[in-house]
Amino acid sequence: MKTQINMFESIAVLIVFMFLLGIGLVLYGVIHKSNIEKDISQQKGLKTTTIAETAFYLPELECTFRGIKPPGACLEKLKIDTMTEIKNQDRLYNTKYYEMFGNSKIEIIQVYPRESPDYTRVIYDNTIPGKKTISRTPIQLLDITKGPQYFAFGIMEVTTYET
Repeated sequence: MKTQINMFESIAVLIVFMFLLGIGLVLYGVIHKSNIEKDISQQKGLKTTTIAETAFYLPELECTFRGIKPPGACLEKLKIDTMTEIKNQDRLYNTKYYEMFGNSKIEIIQVYPRESPDYTRVIYDNTIPGKKTISRTPIQLLDITKGPQYFAFGIMEVTTYET
């Protein structure tokens, strides 16, 4: 009889130990899952920022006046307009820039001074259905048609899509 009680006590201790071990594993899994989700979110934000930086430093868009770059970082509206026209006419445009930009959309929006109609240009558009991450970067826009010192304030909006 005493042996049976000792055996039941041992089994009860093992059951409690297994129960506590199971709770610990579940809590570890929940914490680990939230850390992985946070890392994935950071990687998506980093990818979007990298695409925005790559687009910002494209030689096709950067400011020059008579071959000289003005001080500060800016994009030239005339070059943005030309790139938009080429995008609309060239069927292979997206394939040329796919390696750099992937599944994303890059849009330039002039915020100040306001123009009528609003100045909004899409310089790359390869959208797919799925989750999207948006990054907005403030930029200077040089309008060389109004003079070498005519700058406007704008936003480069980069939207990346995940399947």
